[in-house]
Amino acid sequence: MPPVSSTRSTRSSKAKPYNLRSASSPSSRTSSGSSASSVSAGFSEPSSPTSSSSSTSESGEAKLTRLHVTRIMAFLENELKRERSEFLEQKAQFLEEKEVLIREKRSAEAEVAALRQQRDTLVAARDETLTCSVCHQCMERPFTIVECHHSFCFSCLRGWWQTSISRQLRWRTVPEELRNPPYTAATINALFGGGFIHILLHTCPLCRGSVSERPVEIPLLRDLVQTISATHPPAAGVVPAHPQLEEADIWAGVFREVVVPVADELEDGF
Repeated sequence: MPPVSSTRSTRSSKAKPYNLRSASSPSSRTSSGSSASSVSAGFSEPSSPTSSSSSTSESGEAKLTRLHVTRIMAFLENELKRERSEFLEQKAQFLEEKEVLIREKRSAEAEVAALRQQRDTLVAARDETLTCSVCHQCMERPFTIVECHHSFCFSCLRGWWQTSISRQLRWRTVPEELRNPPYTAATINALFGGGFIHILLHTCPLCRGSVSERPVEIPLLRDLVQTISATHPPAAGVVPAHPQLEEADIWAGVFREVVVPVADELEDGF
């Protein structure tokens, strides 16, 4: 039996030598890489069912969201159209009511203008017909002369006729206490009793006609003057009431006292 060392040496001498170039060639690396990839492919992890279901649920929620948004937008558009329609209707109604108010306002303004014109006409007529020709103011208590039917203020008539009496006495010898106005009933009686005058020569301030009767007050004219003056005060003012109007005989000191016959004397006369 041959020795072991010699046998091992013979086998090693007959073994094929190792080629470094073949081991490091690209083909060998490619084959090794493909084999490795095949192995790794064989052992790759399978796809998870959870990820696929989550993607499906997400796409469904997106569809529902888009549907809700679409419905909300459609609802908002309908509401906007409805509100716009209501607004246009209200606007048309407002414009119609505005036109009615404008017409009513114009009609009211025309009526007011007509009333003002009537008032101005009435006031102008009042100022023209109810103004005293002596003081050129509105007569508060107008008195009408019987002979000529001219009307004047009481104070103007009384003052005019008091001056007329003083003119009659200008060239006469009269005591000083009887010469100058104002005259009273006692003064007039003293003048007639002393023979200083025999008649009172009164005239109308406007037409200068002779006046022998006492002027009269027409109640209708007095009430008309007072009513118009209360509602529309004249620009020229109103003649204040004379204090003599409070006396029993308002014409005392201008006309002689009216002697009223006593009933017994009347009976005796008949």
